[in-house]
Amino acid sequence: MFNFQEERSLKRENDQKSGLTNNPSNSNTSDPNFLSEKESRQIKLVKHADAFMRDRLTVSITVSDLCQELKTSPFALYSAFGEYLGLPPMQYLKILRLQGVHRALKSADPQTAKVTDMARCYGFWNMGQFLIDYIILFGESPSTTLKKRRG
Repeated sequence: MFNFQEERSLKRENDQKSGLTNNPSNSNTSDPNFLSEKESRQIKLVKHADAFMRDRLTVSITVSDLCQELKTSPFALYSAFGEYLGLPPMQYLKILRLQGVHRALKSADPQTAKVTDMARCYGFWNMGQFLIDYIILFGESPSTTLKKRRG
């Protein structure tokens, strides 16, 4: 999944270089294993959201659904995702769904499977946008992935 420890260490290094450390007098901030309460909450939030999304890749999910499940505000959700993944939660969900289609295409029978059906199963209705996003993420068209399927 994600290496939050590595992400946090890189962020802390960048903050120290730019003079943005939270509290230089706090001896714990130099400990790479130290997590502030806010960081700990944000990591838990992102991990919980990730698990919730992965369990529901073929179901419609809104920011409101995520906030209700995670018992958090949209601001806290967007903040945590921005801090640890660098993108909004719904953009992250789109990537997870594209990966789901990609996996499905790689294991499908090219003689019977239809890219459109698989894309719709994962919530993609605008096939033009789906194609663009798929090519950007995987460097090939969905039909090429389907033709190259592994047996």
